[in-house]
Amino acid sequence: MRLSIDPAYVRELADSIRVQGLLQPLVVRPVNGRYEIIAGHCRYLALSAIGVTHADCHVKEANDEETALARCMENLQRADMTPIEEGRAYSALHDRFGLSIESISKKTGKTVTLVKRKIDLLKLPEAVIQAIHERKIPYSVGETLCQIPDLNTVLYYLELAIENGVTRDVVALWVKDWKDTQRQAASTCVEIGSLPNPMVSKPIYLSCDSCHGAVDLNNIKRIMM
Repeated sequence: MRLSIDPAYVRELADSIRVQGLLQPLVVRPVNGRYEIIAGHCRYLALSAIGVTHADCHVKEANDEETALARCMENLQRADMTPIEEGRAYSALHDRFGLSIESISKKTGKTVTLVKRKIDLLKLPEAVIQAIHERKIPYSVGETLCQIPDLNTVLYYLELAIENGVTRDVVALWVKDWKDTQRQAASTCVEIGSLPNPMVSKPIYLSCDSCHGAVDLNNIKRIMM
């Protein structure tokens, strides 16, 4: 379920095990004469990194569904788990084992809304998924940005969002501005009084460095100090 594991974390864990030993055994299950790790993958990598060939394990009889749930629960307790990895964990329980969103919610202690939102992240364009996974944008920014149906426009705004570190409120204004422009372009009959004034500059929204709210760059002064 993990898309990546931070090598620095594995090194820190290895250093800790070298000094204090393995404080928590790995959890494994027997599979075809061998053992499959249910919980403790990072501990296994850390042990391997320092050349340990034997480790304490708790052997547990578990079917595929129980194993997937145990892995999901262990991963959800990790602070560095990304929204995309969380969505993959829920999706595995939903798609592979037929658990309903409500059942996943009860088993993991997460709300139904949160579980569904994290699963729906996997339906976003690949570039947006990657940006969320790499923590270049919050997942709420990715969700809001993808309200624009045109992929090229999404990718354009995605680059702006990554470069400027914008908030969800700013992206919502971008989306509204794009939709307003599309509606105006689609209009075949527009009253003269409703036409935009060409002498009025179009708002350019970014996040304020101080309050993180949405600000129009045309209405602020930037003083270099």
